Amino acid sequence: WCLFACVGVLLASFNLSPHIYAALAALVLLLQIRWSRPIEGNLTPVQTTTLEIICRMIFAAVLVLMVTYMAQQLGPALTGVLAAFPVASSVIAVFSHQRYSPWHAALALRAFKQGLLSLLAFFYALVCLGHHLDFNLAFIVAALTAVMIQTVVASKGQLLTWLHRA
Repeated sequence: WCLFACVGVLLASFNLSPHIYAALAALVLLLQIRWSRPIEGNLTPVQTTTLEIICRMIFAAVLVLMVTYMAQQLGPALTGVLAAFPVASSVIAVFSHQRYSPWHAALALRAFKQGLLSLLAFFYALVCLGHHLDFNLAFIVAALTAVMIQTVVASKGQLLTWLHRA
């Protein structure tokens, strides 16, 4: 969290173009996916209870509300940094680790990184199109772009496996 926040705030202070930020984010994500250590271990699927899902939703909502409540004090750069990755990934990691195993948490976070590729595509498309189209139309196009990216990632099987073998 601390390293992520420090790097995010440092990069935000440079005030670069969205194209450079998007390229840096994509590069970092792909490099992390490529050089993540392989996870070994036998994972057995476990049924998720309704109570656990409700707890996850409450935990995520509390974290989002805390970041939103402190947004004015934190400023837009730090708020954006905290809202994007650590909040969502914390919920996934904590509940996967606590309920299942460290292996489940590691695999969930690794899969989360793949999902961040489509999130990056969504925000990049929204930034690029937001000034040229009606916001609602730009939002729809950005959402479709994210779905398309996620579909490509999913259709390639395991992007992680492919990148590890490269």
